Amino acid sequence: MRKKYLSALLFGALLFASAGTFTSCKDYDDDINNLQEQINTINTTLSELKTLVGDGGVSSVTFDESTGVLTVVDANGTKTYTIKTTADAVEELKITIEGQELKVNGDTVGKVGDTVAVANGELTINGTATGIKVGEYSILDNQDAGTVTITLPDADGKMQTVVLAKASSSLTSLKFEKDGWQSFGAASSYYYSYNEKKDICWNVAATDKQDWAGPKGAVKRNDLLVGQINAINVQVTPASFNLGESGILSLKDSKGNEAPVKVSAVKNNLLLTAPSSRAGNTGSWMITIEMGEGITADNIGTAFDSKNQYSEGQNRKNENKLYALCVNGEPVSNYDITINTSTDKATSIPDDVYPSLSYVDAEGYVDNTHKLPLGETTDLRLHLNNINGNYTDYIYITFEGTNKSLAEARGISAEGMSITTTAASAGTEIVATIHYMDVTGKVATKQAYLTVATSAAASVAADDVKYVVMPTKITNDVAERIGNINITNLGKVFQSIDAATRQKVQSLRQLSIVEEAGQTGFLLTSDNNGILLSGAQFENYSYLRKADGTQWNQDANWNQPWDDDDLVDLATISLPVGYKDLKIAKDAKPGKYVLYLVAKDIATDDTQANELFRIKLNVEIALPAFTDLYNKVDANWSDGKFVARITPSGTSTTTEFNTSAILTMSSAYGPAVTNAETSRLSYLFSDNDCKYFSDLKSAYNGDKLNAVVNTNGIATLNKGVAYNGSKTALNVKELKDIVAYTSVFAGMIDKTGNSNYKFEYGTDVEAIQEAFTVTSAPYNAQVKAALQGVTLVNYANGTLKPANEPIQLTNDGYMSALTFSDGKPNTGFGFALNGSYVSAKYTEPGVANELGSYSLDGYALWSSAYTDWQDKDVKVTPAVEQANVNVGLSGTPQQYQVKGLATGESTTVTFTLTDQTGFQYPLTVTVVK
Repeated sequence: MRKKYLSALLFGALLFASAGTFTSCKDYDDDINNLQEQINTINTTLSELKTLVGDGGVSSVTFDESTGVLTVVDANGTKTYTIKTTADAVEELKITIEGQELKVNGDTVGKVGDTVAVANGELTINGTATGIKVGEYSILDNQDAGTVTITLPDADGKMQTVVLAKASSSLTSLKFEKDGWQSFGAASSYYYSYNEKKDICWNVAATDKQDWAGPKGAVKRNDLLVGQINAINVQVTPASFNLGESGILSLKDSKGNEAPVKVSAVKNNLLLTAPSSRAGNTGSWMITIEMGEGITADNIGTAFDSKNQYSEGQNRKNENKLYALCVNGEPVSNYDITINTSTDKATSIPDDVYPSLSYVDAEGYVDNTHKLPLGETTDLRLHLNNINGNYTDYIYITFEGTNKSLAEARGISAEGMSITTTAASAGTEIVATIHYMDVTGKVATKQAYLTVATSAAASVAADDVKYVVMPTKITNDVAERIGNINITNLGKVFQSIDAATRQKVQSLRQLSIVEEAGQTGFLLTSDNNGILLSGAQFENYSYLRKADGTQWNQDANWNQPWDDDDLVDLATISLPVGYKDLKIAKDAKPGKYVLYLVAKDIATDDTQANELFRIKLNVEIALPAFTDLYNKVDANWSDGKFVARITPSGTSTTTEFNTSAILTMSSAYGPAVTNAETSRLSYLFSDNDCKYFSDLKSAYNGDKLNAVVNTNGIATLNKGVAYNGSKTALNVKELKDIVAYTSVFAGMIDKTGNSNYKFEYGTDVEAIQEAFTVTSAPYNAQVKAALQGVTLVNYANGTLKPANEPIQLTNDGYMSALTFSDGKPNTGFGFALNGSYVSAKYTEPGVANELGSYSLDGYALWSSAYTDWQDKDVKVTPAVEQANVNVGLSGTPQQYQVKGLATGESTTVTFTLTDQTGFQYPLTVTVVK
C-alpha cells in the first residue's frame, strides 16, 4: 500500500501503471533444429497461429516449465494450440512503467513509447539489444490493451511477432449515445422525442431524375435508389474492442435472418470528450447503415418486408421486419430497427434546413470544424440541421460561380463527396455547393463554407528553457505568483531567419505562441487551437524585452509602425504564470514540453494566414530537489537519524498526568532558501508505524491515514500503543522510512478560496498541488521519551562518583545537595540530563540549577506536593521500601533526608520522575549512614 500511496500522493496521480508480465524460455536443447517441428497443430509458420485462433481472441497463453509446453487457448476455450520445447528453464521478466521510465525487473531500460521486442534471444528496446536474455520465444501479456504478443522464429529462423486479442478484450457491453433510445431512423424535426419510434426510410426516386449527376453508377435503368445513410453513436466496453473490423456488425431479425445492408463503424470520441482533446481511445464509435449491394429498384419494396401476413377475414398485407443490431452475430439492441420503403412513410427534407460537413480524421476522430487537411483527399459527410439520420447516398460537391476559378487557382478539386487539396490550397476559404437528393427523390442544393488548413513553416530551435517551479511568499495565507517562464536569446534566432520573411511581420497580431499538437500537461492553458498567447495579448502582458532589459515595442494594429522595434531586437518573452489569460492548466504536471513561436502572413479576403516561420521552444517544467529547499537541522540529528523527542502538549491536573504526547517533526529540517517554510511541510509514516499515532490524516488521494498534515508538524502519539503498560518504557524505539514532503504550490489559495493565481475552469487545486510535490529521501527517527537519559549523579570535588557507590548521608540523614564551581558540578547529589544539571534542593522558585528551575534540559523538577503544574514540569516522588525508613524533603534549604537508618546501615532510595504525559522514569540509588 505504501508504494501506491507514495506514488499518488508524492509524485502525482497514476505514475505507476502495470504493463503486464514478460515471460520467456531460456534455451533450446541442441537436438531441436526448428521450433516449427515441435508444433502439433500448427504446421508451418507462426502466422498460422493467428489464422487458427481467429479474431475471437485467446483466453490464455501459458508455459509449463516442467514439460516445456506453450499452450494457447482461444476465447471460447474450445481450441488449444501447443508448442512443445525442451527448454531448461523459464525466466520471468516484470515490465512496468514508473513515471516516464520503462523498467524490467526494477531496472530502467527505456522510456514510455519505446518499442519492446525480442531478437536473437534478447530483449530489445527500439531495436537495440539490452543484454537481457529471454530465450527463443517470448510472451508479452498486456493486460491493459487486452492483447497477448507472441514472438517466435518462423520456418526460416527469423523472429516474427503476432499480436492476439485476449478473451478479456471481447465485447462486454455496448451503450447507445442516448439512454433508452437506439433508433437509426431520421426525424422530421430537430426537436423530436428521443423515445419516438423512427423508421429508416429508403425509396426509389422519380424516373425523371435520370439526368441526376450523382456519383458514378448511381443511375440504373431510369430509376434511382435513394435513402439516408443512417448513423448513431455508441460506446463499447472494453474501449480496446475493435467495432470497426469488417463483417463484425450486422442487422438480424428475431429468426436470425440477416438484412441485406452494410453496417460499418468508425471511431470517434463524441461521447466522452471534445475532439480537440485527443483523449485517447474512448471506445466510442459512429455506426452507419447503408443499402447492401444486392438491393435494386425491383426488390427494394420487398427486401425488408416480413412474409405475407394473413388474418382471418382480412386481405393480405405487407409488414416491415424488425431488426436488432448484432455484433459477431449476437444482438446488442432491441428488435426495433425498421427499414421502411413505403412512399407514404418517406420524409422529404424541408427547404429551410442548413448544411454542415464533417469527416473522420487520420486518428479516427470526427472533425466538425470544416477545416480541410492540407495536401490530402478528404471524404466528407453531410449533416442537415443536425437532424439525426438525414444523410443520403447520393450527394456530391461542386464549386460554382467565382469559386470555380478560386478552386482551380488554389489546387482544390472535388469528386463526389471527396475534396482534394494541394500545397497551393493552404489557408484558402471557399464556398462549396452541395447537391443532394432526399428519400422522395427531391433534388436540392446547399452551400457550405470550407477552410483549408494553413501551411506550417519549418521550425528553427531556440535555446532550451528549464523552468524550476519554486515556492513563493505567502502573506495572510495568500501566495504571491511564482516567477515568469522566460524564453531568452531569441535575437540570434530571428537573425537566422531571412530579412524578407522577418519584414513581413509588421504587427503583434501576426505572432502567437502555440503548443505542440496533442500535447497535454503543460503548466499553462491553451485554447482549442493550442494557442497560449496571440496578437494584442503580447502588448497587454508587456513581457517583451530587448537584450538590455528594456521594453520591446511593436504596435498590435499598425497605428504607428515607424515607432516599432525590429524582430531581431526581441530577446526575451516572459510568460507570467497564472496571470490574466495565462491560467494554470488543470492537468498541469512537471515534464518536458514543446511550444512554438509562430508568425503568420496577413490574411487576404479568401485566405487565412499561412505561417511565415515557427520557432521551436523546448520548455521543461521541473521541480527543485527537496535539498534545494530544506536543510537538516544538524543539532537534531545523530548518526544519520533524526532524534524525535517526545514532549507533553499542555498541562495536566494535579492528580493525574495525562496530557498528549507529541513529536515535533518540523524540527528535522529548516529552510535552505527564502519562502521554503517548514510550516508547509507534511510528513508521511510507513504503514507499520501508523499504529503509534492517533491523529494522522489522509492526503489528496484519500489513501490510508498515515500523514502528518498540519502547519506545526506535530504528530500525536497513541500512548496506549507507544508506551508499555506501566508507562516506564517505549514500545517504539525507531520510526522507519519517514518522508517529508511539500508542494511548491502550497498556500496558493487561502482559506476563503481567494488566490493570486488564475486557474483553468474546473481545476482541482489539490490535484495541482499533488502533481507539484517535492519529497525528501526516506529517513529514520530515533524516538526518545521526554526525559530519556536522565540520571542521578553524586560528585566529590568535581569528580563524578560511580553509580554503584553508595551516597554517604550526613549525621542527620541528609543527601547533601550538589554544589557548583564555575558553573560545573562540584560536590553533592543531583539530577543530570543531556549535559544539564540541577541540585537536589529547594531554596526559592526559579533559582538556577536547583529543583524548581527549568534547567534540566528545559524541564523543572518539583515535589509531589506541588500544585501549579506546567507542561514542562516533572513530578519527583522519592520512596524507600525498607520498613520504618522513609525519605522526604526537609530542612532549610529543603534537601532529601532519609530517616530511620542507624549509623552504618544502608538502604535503596527510588526517585520516580513523572512527566506530564504520565511517563515514569524510576531512578534508584543506595544511601548509607
